[in-house]
Amino acid sequence: MIFNKDQTFLKGFRNSYLTLIISVFKNNSSIIGNTFWRITRHLNLADSLLDPEGEKASFEYILNQIFLSISSKEIDLVFAHILVPHVPYGFDNNCNYDGYRGVRYNSMSIDDKRSQHNLERNCVAIFFDVFFEKLKKKKVWEDLEITILSDHDSRISEKDIPHTAVFAHKSLKNKSKLNYNAKTTNQIFKKIFIGESN
Repeated sequence: MIFNKDQTFLKGFRNSYLTLIISVFKNNSSIIGNTFWRITRHLNLADSLLDPEGEKASFEYILNQIFLSISSKEIDLVFAHILVPHVPYGFDNNCNYDGYRGVRYNSMSIDDKRSQHNLERNCVAIFFDVFFEKLKKKKVWEDLEITILSDHDSRISEKDIPHTAVFAHKSLKNKSKLNYNAKTTNQIFKKIFIGESN
């Protein structure tokens, strides 16, 4: 992710000089930079521009950049690998940014991690809903084939594995059809791309 001066962040993200300084020094991988970054984050004095925190804090901006690419009609393929939802956590109950939630990850109970992960997924769905509505208003929705998938499960516990990976596909051929199943991505890809049923 390349950040620029015109980039906007979610409400709650501290886009300050301290955030910039600690992110740059940590990114340089010096021991002092890593230590200063960790202390500053644990004292809740700044946020981080580094992945995945920076991508989460700018998720709405990234979706807007994708929207502009699609709307231009000069581009026929858009690929985005966005680390949202992903630990460390960062969304509050209103889908604003709260970077301190990510700092507390290692001290959270399994139930707290599940609850926060579900909150993060809910926020992602809300941001996508707004994004899709913008595409519909721009009248490009019907001409799009969209695939959204998570590259892995939540990794909170082995019991969660079948229920936390997400795969969504909007085909040009099929109109609205929801199918909720616990399947592996291999099974899903085989059916969509090869046309075989399982």
